[in-house]
Amino acid sequence: MPAVTPRPKRWDHPFDESMSEEKAADLLALEPWKGLAAWAREDLKPAPAEARIKDLRRHLQNDARLLTCAEGEIVLRVGDYGNSAFVVLSGSVRVVLESAERGLGATVERKFDLRRRGFFGSLAQIWSNRKIVEERPPPRDGPAGGGRAAAEGGPSPGDDYVPIILGDLPAVLDERRTARITEGGIFGEIAALGRTPRTATIFAEGDGTRLLEIRWQGLRDIRRKFPPFKTYVDDRFRERVLLQYLRATPFFQHVGDTPEIRRWLEAGQVTEVLLDGVGLRASDLEPTSMKLGPQTVELVPIARARGWSGSAGIIVYRCDESEAGAQLGLGARAEMVRRLCAETGRKAVVVYPHGKGRLWQWCLAEPDVAEPSDVYGCHEGGGAGADELIQRLLREIALQEIGRQTDFHSYGEVDKTQLAAGIDTDPVIVEQGHYPDGLLLVRAGAVRMSRRLNRLERTVSYLGPGKSHGLAEIAHNWRHPDKPVNLQHTLRARGYVDTLLIPTAVIARFVLPSIPEDDLPPIFEPEEEAVLASADIHESLGGVDRSMVEFLVDKAFVNGTAAMVIDLDRCTRCDDCVRACAQGHDDNPRFIRHGPVHAGFMIANACMHCNDPMCMIGCPTGAISREMTTGQVAINDPTCIGCATCATNCTYDNIRMVNTRSQKGAFYIDAQSMPHMKATKCDLCVTQIGGPACERACPHNALKRIDLANVDNLAGWVRR
Repeated sequence: MPAVTPRPKRWDHPFDESMSEEKAADLLALEPWKGLAAWAREDLKPAPAEARIKDLRRHLQNDARLLTCAEGEIVLRVGDYGNSAFVVLSGSVRVVLESAERGLGATVERKFDLRRRGFFGSLAQIWSNRKIVEERPPPRDGPAGGGRAAAEGGPSPGDDYVPIILGDLPAVLDERRTARITEGGIFGEIAALGRTPRTATIFAEGDGTRLLEIRWQGLRDIRRKFPPFKTYVDDRFRERVLLQYLRATPFFQHVGDTPEIRRWLEAGQVTEVLLDGVGLRASDLEPTSMKLGPQTVELVPIARARGWSGSAGIIVYRCDESEAGAQLGLGARAEMVRRLCAETGRKAVVVYPHGKGRLWQWCLAEPDVAEPSDVYGCHEGGGAGADELIQRLLREIALQEIGRQTDFHSYGEVDKTQLAAGIDTDPVIVEQGHYPDGLLLVRAGAVRMSRRLNRLERTVSYLGPGKSHGLAEIAHNWRHPDKPVNLQHTLRARGYVDTLLIPTAVIARFVLPSIPEDDLPPIFEPEEEAVLASADIHESLGGVDRSMVEFLVDKAFVNGTAAMVIDLDRCTRCDDCVRACAQGHDDNPRFIRHGPVHAGFMIANACMHCNDPMCMIGCPTGAISREMTTGQVAINDPTCIGCATCATNCTYDNIRMVNTRSQKGAFYIDAQSMPHMKATKCDLCVTQIGGPACERACPHNALKRIDLANVDNLAGWVRR
């Protein structure tokens, strides 16, 4: 007889069992939660306001935990994937202002230390490998002192947690540029919500630093229910991440550079360039004056642009060419620009002195810089000066306007059961036949692209991070408004997907006019739905049939950057690949020659080094991390505590938990007779000079490590 039990609910597993309702209520008296509660009481009626505040308290109780950190304890490491954000309750933390590649160094941060073996080191493995299966040195009793503990004497937020403490904090502060985050500051929210790597290493500045850690599910729900928090997070993303993302996207390379803008520059029509060309608004500010030595210069605001939070982020002044203004040299004009930028507190201030020898001058300053020093200038009239003006200033203004109107959306869940289900259960992002209301950019996750055939959906391709959808339809409608077309595909989320949506009107105004005619998507005539879909679905994709594409998307293998693909028609089952793998890992193979099969090809159970590695989320010691220079996901064996969090999170069962042994072959066990486990997986032979040994050892060219995010990679190997 079956056992009848309640269904699992969202609130069944709190982040911290010791987080009581009273503690959660106390948090509402602290920022930023205090401000959200005040917004609810001011903007909503009493009953809805109290319900919303109750929801906030419930999220804090279920999705947050209180932490106390030791001096120098690393809270976040650059490059790691995380699932939570932090609020400083007392004390302060330091952000290391270094490049993502440098950080504090792999040794200090306890990441996998990449030291590639040389020729003789590789040869020495023949006789130096350990003779006992999964042999390890004796486990340590654990680090001495320090570490996180729940506030107010509660239990530790996880008995498995092993802190990383900086041994010489003064030296770190002397050698690295750092910035301080004090009480009320939030950090880590962008990476947590966007499922992207941490962009900085952050550590506690003093003993007893108290933090509130809130997992991404709670952040997501609070962001949905509280518009001020959504605006805050979105503005931080726009300011810190979005502009860099847009700059790196190919079809934004020429934004701000159109034939019309160049004609206006030639004619000296500054107002048209600023208002019509790059989207600034007419300024309503009063004229001002500035004394520069013996001269007093009149400045008239002519245009402005809002910053991320609604303030005027850019102001454009016209310098009145009076006798005093005409006598100003370039040095004095540069000083004028610096002072304007510092006095107004704007991100950028532009000065346009007109008259004979017209000159543009502008200063692009970072927020909170008291005295910006870099002033750029060029003469009007085309040529190199106009190119510099467009690239350094106009393009940046246009990108900021695009970013200001960009919307952020997320779909799906990090859930193995959803990935195992069929196409009908995948959340719809956009649907075939609907109006193309914007250009969709995929920031994280995998997106299934499908078309209808006889009222059924069939997968035709997929999109990964950095890919876009909708530009062809928008460009067609822009060039032929009399023959509009709707979206030709349906997009569905496979697992958790994070997207950006840039409205069609913004693309038509800023992007399409800047793309050379030859680079625009081709014009197409929409055919009958059934005919078009049938031809598209049954046609092979670069040598890979559509059923293979559907197989890869259904199993979410498109997330893998180094999947092990085996051609079973060529494979003789000699196991040379397994033996080669073992040879490079102390005679312990790190994969299983087994896995799902389709059309004569196997995707073996070997780590795929995913674009979005779920295994890295929740590791209590940070033992599993991505090697920042080469991108492999590797496990730092000494700091792995065998908690199996990574193995549980891996969607593909590619991480194995193994019993460890001593040099004499005895199993390590604890006082409760439980075995000491370690997580093991393919590290893509990151320390070997020749790369993956499995691929090099195959005598029949039957095995290949392939980035399945691009089907062309698979097609090229299939056609070999």
